[in-house]
Amino acid sequence: MAEATGDEPDARLEAAVLDALGSVAYDGGRLDRAAGYYRRCLAHQRAIGDDAGLAVTNGNLGSIARARGDPAAARKYHERSLAIRREIGDRAGAATSLDNLGAVARDAGDTEAAREHYRESLRVGRETDGRAGVATSLDALARLARAEGDIETARNRHREAAAIGQEIGDHEGVGASRAALGSLARARSDLPTAEDLYREASHHYREAGAVPAG
Repeated sequence: MAEATGDEPDARLEAAVLDALGSVAYDGGRLDRAAGYYRRCLAHQRAIGDDAGLAVTNGNLGSIARARGDPAAARKYHERSLAIRREIGDRAGAATSLDNLGAVARDAGDTEAAREHYRESLRVGRETDGRAGVATSLDALARLARAEGDIETARNRHREAAAIGQEIGDHEGVGASRAALGSLARARSDLPTAEDLYREASHHYREAGAVPAG
């Protein structure tokens, strides 16, 4: 792994500030500026041997590349993040990287690669009791199943994701799963069920603060 060098406390503080600036820029949709901050952050993290930080920052740069429509760069950054996390034994972080790689593969139309990444993420998440990540992977696998016409698998995976979200209090995640189930019900012309599910989704989104209450 990287060897720590230089004025470590100052470098750690600078990396933390650059990471925060990158997050603010990203949230504001200023992707170029965010990428610049994150690249500078990487330099400090390398200098001090902050491997966990390097994994996170590479993942952030991968998310920016994906948002820009650059799947090759996104894959490169997320693979770097995954490799670091595996090397330092961060299994929960590895599951996140695998989910990100699944999304990149799905965007590129590589369904098999996407499914492989999501399944591995799901397995790791179950083994580490990372229930939020498990729910994310289940919803992603449900979307793949629906796209392939396997409606029963899609429904079951969304239901499991919703149940996990309910257990851990993830209202936004439950809302997304319920909305997806509503869409499935609507597609089979079960309009009363679809309406109930969409109402449930709306309730959870409001609880999460994702939509105005009034």
